[in-house]
Amino acid sequence: MIGSSAARHATLTSSVKVCLIGPSEPKERSKNTDRDIYGSYYDEGRITRSIEPDPMCRGKLATESVKRYREIEDLSGIKFYDEVGCLSIGKGTDTIGTSSESSPIQAFEEQPELLSKKIVDERFNYLKFPDEITGVVETKNAGIINPRKLVQAQQKLAVEQGCTIIDDVVCDVDRIVHSDQTYVMKVVTETGDTVLAKFVLLCTGAFTKLRNMLPQCLNIQHTIAPLTVALVEVDMKLSSTQVLRDMPCVVYYGDRHEDWNIPDVLHADDDIDFYMLPPIKYPDGVQFKSWIGDSCAIMTTPTSRPYIDKIHDQLGVAVGCNGHAAKSSDEIGRLGATMMLQGWSSDIPQHYFKLKFDNQSKL
Repeated sequence: MIGSSAARHATLTSSVKVCLIGPSEPKERSKNTDRDIYGSYYDEGRITRSIEPDPMCRGKLATESVKRYREIEDLSGIKFYDEVGCLSIGKGTDTIGTSSESSPIQAFEEQPELLSKKIVDERFNYLKFPDEITGVVETKNAGIINPRKLVQAQQKLAVEQGCTIIDDVVCDVDRIVHSDQTYVMKVVTETGDTVLAKFVLLCTGAFTKLRNMLPQCLNIQHTIAPLTVALVEVDMKLSSTQVLRDMPCVVYYGDRHEDWNIPDVLHADDDIDFYMLPPIKYPDGVQFKSWIGDSCAIMTTPTSRPYIDKIHDQLGVAVGCNGHAAKSSDEIGRLGATMMLQGWSSDIPQHYFKLKFDNQSKL
């Protein structure tokens, strides 16, 4: 999602030739495959909202991205955004992003609504939460995005603006001396294609260290973390009821409810955090009640903010989004592209996104 956004924004500069390299989604998912590079967008639904516990950074990235959703849909003809709203629930206002004086809640065209536990229980009586919670509802600029369709829309516009897309896996990135004695970036793919470029931006997420894309002397401070996904199927009669048609996305940070079946690996005093989407029709159109587990991997950073920074003048990264990239991918991609081509272009200070290396790293 970030790479496709970066490609679209880079191609808005007419004098720049842009190439987007990455593998498409596999047609079948199997454990018996040699493939080890995947994308985070292989799904039909991701949450989007603007209120964040980190309003000056993650909240701003989301707000700027949401502003452009409808424009991207209109220009591409591909619909990916359903404005169903978002209900954020937490133990206190700190956890749902409404306590800070600088919170973007002040700038919303339609003010989000703070809810007591009593009102949450009355309005959303099909959900169960512990007693000590506060809620906030965003009815505008929040809801569901389809990440597959968002990528399709971004890439369609990028191609129309001159981008070349190579369906392949990058295995090596290096800076070399060209025949005219200038430095260029050399990108080699698994199938043997070679691309020479003035600038390279890595939007490679949890797979950044899986190939030779960074200088070997550098170790970025990060952790690869697994996330657990539960896909719960509901039959068509249930999903079409008025209750679930009106259900917003739900974000939760706080204590467990006594009725929740929590795995033994978690201790009784561990905070629980998750987000849940209302029913979404998947491509297989199933109508039977069941559930299946899934998983994904994310790159987390010490700052809990993405890395949008340069390794050197010709190599940059937009990675480490801590599982919060989908809704904000258009702005993260824009910042990465403009950083490489023009310079920093945001009200958010660039030092928020600076890379952190271990003590032994030296370029």
